[in-house]
Amino acid sequence: MTDAEQKNSGRPRLRWLGAIPGSDWILFAVAVFCAGVYLWGQPRVNPESLARLRVSTPQAIATATAVLAENGVDVSGLRATVSRRRNAALLAEIQEGEGRRTLMRQNPDSLRDHLPTHFLSVRFTPQEGSIDGPAVEVWLTGGGKPWRMRVPQSGFEDVIVRGQAMNADAIAAVANIPRYALLAENDNNTVLADTTLARRLVFFQRIGLPSQADSTRPPPPREGTRFGIGASGPVVLGTDAAVAIARLHANRYNLSGWNLEVDSVWVPPGERTARVRLAATGDWGIRNETEIAVTPTGFLAELRTELDTDREDTASSLNVVAVILAVATFLILGIVLLVTFFRRLLARSIDVKAALIDGLAFSLMFVSFIVTARDVLDSGSSIWIRLLGIAAAVVAGGTAMSLLAFLISGAADSLARRGWAGKLLTTSLLRQGALLNGFVGTALLRGLAFGLVFLGVHTAFMWVFGDYPIVFDAQSLGGGMVRPFLGALGLAGLGAYVYTLIIVLTVASLLYGPRRKKWIPIVGVAIAFAISSVSPVAFDNAWLGWLSSLGVGSVAAFAFWRYDALTVFAALSSSALVWHLQDGWLMRGSPVWVDLVIAGVFFLVVVVVAVVGVARGRSVPGVDEYVPSYIRELRQQERMHRELEIAHQVQESFLPHEMPDVDHLDIAATCIAAEEVGGDYYDLVRLDEDHLALAIGDVSGKGIQAAFFMTLTKGFLRSLCREQSSPAEVLRRMNRLFIESAPRGVFISIVYGIINVRTGEFTFARAGHNPVILRRSDGESHHLQPNGIGIGLDRGIGFDNVMEESLVQLRSGDTLVFYTDGFSEARNAKHEEYGDRRLLERVASAAADSAHALLDEVYTDVDRFVAGAERHDDMTMLVVRFTGRQAAAGH
Repeated sequence: MTDAEQKNSGRPRLRWLGAIPGSDWILFAVAVFCAGVYLWGQPRVNPESLARLRVSTPQAIATATAVLAENGVDVSGLRATVSRRRNAALLAEIQEGEGRRTLMRQNPDSLRDHLPTHFLSVRFTPQEGSIDGPAVEVWLTGGGKPWRMRVPQSGFEDVIVRGQAMNADAIAAVANIPRYALLAENDNNTVLADTTLARRLVFFQRIGLPSQADSTRPPPPREGTRFGIGASGPVVLGTDAAVAIARLHANRYNLSGWNLEVDSVWVPPGERTARVRLAATGDWGIRNETEIAVTPTGFLAELRTELDTDREDTASSLNVVAVILAVATFLILGIVLLVTFFRRLLARSIDVKAALIDGLAFSLMFVSFIVTARDVLDSGSSIWIRLLGIAAAVVAGGTAMSLLAFLISGAADSLARRGWAGKLLTTSLLRQGALLNGFVGTALLRGLAFGLVFLGVHTAFMWVFGDYPIVFDAQSLGGGMVRPFLGALGLAGLGAYVYTLIIVLTVASLLYGPRRKKWIPIVGVAIAFAISSVSPVAFDNAWLGWLSSLGVGSVAAFAFWRYDALTVFAALSSSALVWHLQDGWLMRGSPVWVDLVIAGVFFLVVVVVAVVGVARGRSVPGVDEYVPSYIRELRQQERMHRELEIAHQVQESFLPHEMPDVDHLDIAATCIAAEEVGGDYYDLVRLDEDHLALAIGDVSGKGIQAAFFMTLTKGFLRSLCREQSSPAEVLRRMNRLFIESAPRGVFISIVYGIINVRTGEFTFARAGHNPVILRRSDGESHHLQPNGIGIGLDRGIGFDNVMEESLVQLRSGDTLVFYTDGFSEARNAKHEEYGDRRLLERVASAAADSAHALLDEVYTDVDRFVAGAERHDDMTMLVVRFTGRQAAAGH
């Protein structure tokens, strides 16, 4: 169907589909398959799916409150917080005992109350207290059954009321008094209100904890208590009473399915409570050790159940090695990036703008993670203290993270620009806000596809190695965050950013060589991932952890080699975000499902933005060829350097290439520019067979401008020297021409003269330049300094009036030395100046018998005086030695 037919048919033309290469469709197909593997496999391989949290937050608080009230604890004045937690140690023990496959085949309902791998923690804290301080805490199984309770001995006197009343059921179980008698005058059918009797009840006084010998069996029971209605004095309860009360509470609150036996009974020093330890060993070698603290009035003071085994961790040493390797890898790469950053910063090779944008984005991700933490937002402090804490976390933490990202981004980006500049195009576009374009859109789609591949690879590893335990944290991300989506988004972004820059870009750039064998850095990236243990699946086996991370690294390395850095970042961050929130659909009853829906909407928005960008195409005027500012500056500097080299070559072409071969004259000259080009100038012009014109000048300033006016001066002098025989008149006319061409503030000092090679007569004029040194053949030397001011300094007739012309008669062996102030004003490290007087003395004392030898001696002495200090001015010297005979008298 043609475009016209398609348009007339009313069906939209999806031209943007053609913008996606065919290889990407293969990637998308693989991603869909991996997504199916993830959705089908995770409930069958991940112990998180065993969780059944059938109690809502309000129900958990109500249950915990009721349990505490039954035991004389009033928490109505406290604030309650509920968090979902894992019994990480129990999960590890069960997996280690029978294997993860066996665990996953169990009926979750049978495990829910018997072995609570996941549970609810209900904490009651003072309204203005800290959530990390003393707290009344009740743990509930997924079905809402208490199995741990803790009430601090102090810190809650004002809000916790455990009066002198008695628990009627408990006391009736251990006393020879019928329950109806205890309740005869009490409206409450549970709590006995006889406070007088309650004060008399005490436990046996056994000081200290049970000894090792006592821990194997209970101590001998004391005589049971006999209540007397009219009795007075303390009523001592024996161990049998403590055990009876403890068993009563154990049957009501402890985990079901355990045949608990008494292990030991004791009364801690200074306490009225008796502690009873019950123990039993069940399936898979899991040992239940329950410690119950009861009051003599029959109340439960504390219930603590520990589920554990005696198995030793055989892989612990290797796991420690894995952790050390991971930390060492990041430490070494961090040091490399730090050194690289400061070296590149000194060389002005850091894309500061891009690094600042990355720093801001990194700090925002950190803030989104830290401010949604339950410990920050849900603390018991006042609202102002919480706001102050949040502000401090945002300012201090955000600033620190921003600085860290600035260093990492600046160094990694600078390293990658050498061999992987094409891989940074999409990230550069994002930094400039160019989101809706084909480059970024395609990278985002590819990244999401690779993210699904990551999830499928993780699931496949968990399936293949199903008999190996997986390590979990005690608290899931969803349980520790007030808004898990924001926390997961920040955490996923932080991790993906660090891995992409520190491992992918840095390792690939460090291993990239001039031979451009790019498979070497790609393999290095995969190995670096493995050593760094970059995998969300934490196997309790170092070898499997490395193998899993190697799989992640291989996929990430392929994505970088085939596509770009943004693809890797999108893949790592999207897969991590889904992984952090997956308990929202794996755990039945998890409130995180709301955040999972939010994440779904987020991914939908990303896909829409990516598709719109692909549909708009890859034309991004002015942006798609992004070049960092420092690279533009380097290119500009290189271009300027080349131009200066050309200017230097041109300037050298204006200077005499070789000294003219003139009878009776020995000539040597040098011109050394302080920069690539300079403003010093000397010239030699053969006017006829008997006359040679020579000049030396110095343009104010240095560099290109000085070189330009030096060239202009050469042109003026060359044109005027053949028209005028008077050096003074040449300089006067040159001054008028120069004033017409040069701006104010630019001037030239120059010496121009003509030497008669037959007679030795030297006629010259000086326009504000350094004096000429005349060295007689006997070594006597002095300055020749006729009056004159610099060309360009006076725009009136003052220049013409001041200009003076001098005549010097040279004898055989006499030498003229012309120089610029680069010689006389040369300074050493102590800022001492060489000076005209020292230069005159050096010329006078020179033992040289030729112009070239004299020039070498003077230059060597000046260079020795400077002793390596920086040269601040051009250095030019012209030496002319007359070797002819003086003309006869009267000539």
